[in-house]
Amino acid sequence: MSIVCTQDACNAAQQMAGRAFLEAEGSTPVLPLQGCDVARCQCRYAHSDDRRTASDDNDRRLPASLQSELYPASENIDRRQRRRGRRRSDLT
Repeated sequence: MSIVCTQDACNAAQQMAGRAFLEAEGSTPVLPLQGCDVARCQCRYAHSDDRRTASDDNDRRLPASLQSELYPASENIDRRQRRRGRRRSDLT
């Protein structure tokens, strides 16, 4: 999301023009901007398209089954397989 302003926008809006804000972070400033000196603010928000593509979502993480198969192959001990209690004698 970004702020779109007209030619007669205040200095605060002109400085913010072109900056992208993430809605999820809550960093989008409230309009009219603090310090706006225009009698009737014409600034508005412009929604930006999502920069992620479908292929990005698929490549983000390994499938859980593949990750489980690769872990023992890396010579690491799979500690989930060991069943032990919480007593002092179980820990030794």
